[in-house]
Amino acid sequence: MDSSYRLGVTDGLVDAAEFDRLARAGHEALRAGRPGVAAPLLRSALGLWRGPALDGVTQQLRDAEVPQLDEARTSALESRIEAELALGEHHGLVPELTGLVARYPLRERLRAQWMTALYRCERQAEALAAYQEGRRILVEELGVDPGPALTTAHHAVLQGRLGLEAV
Repeated sequence: MDSSYRLGVTDGLVDAAEFDRLARAGHEALRAGRPGVAAPLLRSALGLWRGPALDGVTQQLRDAEVPQLDEARTSALESRIEAELALGEHHGLVPELTGLVARYPLRERLRAQWMTALYRCERQAEALAAYQEGRRILVEELGVDPGPALTTAHHAVLQGRLGLEAV
């Protein structure tokens, strides 16, 4: 007789597996140029989060697993924002992005999305200031210049290419 314990659970019943399924489908829809499909999938995936990942487990397990779970969540969040920007939802995204950039100042994709939302809300000067702040942080803290996402957004603001017609 087998003395091991077996937990029989379908993928759809485990939040992490359901998050992964929804997020993967959302990322694929976004890559396929279907932001209207991607946004609700990614919103649903992110809606499964109810606080910190693996809250209440051993510190060793948290240390091993939380970084990749947090990265998956943040990547899904960035993709959801990209989809919503493509759908013209920039006005509602500015407050959220302001907080996210404050929380994750080194995430260039978030900062580029913030710049896009600001620009589309006719706040060009603030979009340029967001770039300058990000550039300063990258140079002072890491000794590197902004990468392609931030540089492209900066040039697009300067050239007036971040309007909805550019999507």
